[in-house]
Amino acid sequence: MMNRNLIIKNASQLVTCSGFSAKCGKEMSDLHIIENGFVVIENGIISAVGDQNYPPPSDEFEIIDATGKAVLPGLVDSH
Repeated sequence: MMNRNLIIKNASQLVTCSGFSAKCGKEMSDLHIIENGFVVIENGIISAVGDQNYPPPSDEFEIIDATGKAVLPGLVDSH
């Protein structure tokens, strides 16, 4: 695992599953789409997702602008 601090901002669509545990079977189709979303990753772990009001940049975080992109945080097996 990479222990990076990232903020991915301005994602056109941020696709998430609800809850904090891994999903399998029919639960994997329970998706939520956040328009103009962000993801905060601290020490390689997703710590926050949301819309537009992303945390202010910090020297400790690499900022990735995902304008025009779809982001699927935490997705391991896509089929």
